[in-house]
Amino acid sequence: MEIRRYSSDDLAGIIRLCAIEKWPSFGQDAARANRALTAPGVTTVVAVDDGEVVGFAQLQSAARFRRTCRSSRWISDTGAEAWVAISSKPR
Repeated sequence: MEIRRYSSDDLAGIIRLCAIEKWPSFGQDAARANRALTAPGVTTVVAVDDGEVVGFAQLQSAARFRRTCRSSRWISDTGAEAWVAISSKPR
């Protein structure tokens, strides 16, 4: 398995995964999904196995959340690390 930065060639695979998980928003407008995955301050990575997108993660820079969110650090028992930002303002 390879984990690498997203490219627009990966979009169909991400939309397929979202449909499987019943997350309809990306599938409703592919151009909008691509913009969301490549927006300023956003980093998107994909997991590719044998040429097929099998996972993805979308990360937004902390600067965007600095004044409106609190954050938590999470480390799994396997050593994977993630930061989670929780908005203090309703959308």
